[in-house]
Amino acid sequence: MSITSMIAKAATTLTHKRPDRSARGRTGASTVTLTTLASAVACWVQPATARVVARYAQRQTEVSHCAFVAQDLDAKADDVLAVSDGRTLKVIGQADQAGLGKVWRVDCVETA
Repeated sequence: MSITSMIAKAATTLTHKRPDRSARGRTGASTVTLTTLASAVACWVQPATARVVARYAQRQTEVSHCAFVAQDLDAKADDVLAVSDGRTLKVIGQADQAGLGKVWRVDCVETA
């Protein structure tokens, strides 16, 4: 079974949001709002493999999950993925899983 098939069968979706720190509140202090970039994106979320965890640990960065999607989200560090199962994931990085432009792995850490 291919990863794209697993993504489709997972019946899980995500909403991709990006923080916008340019907004100013009434006090003049910067506030953070989230702009939705994509919604209802089919995904397959798995715990990060030991290899992925070790790679980020070398940079002293924590990663707990990988979200696999069949489209390029152009996810940037600190973006937020709201998963349909109730989890919220903060993006650490994104990679074209096989270098073929078919499946992307978004490395994340689960937030409370």
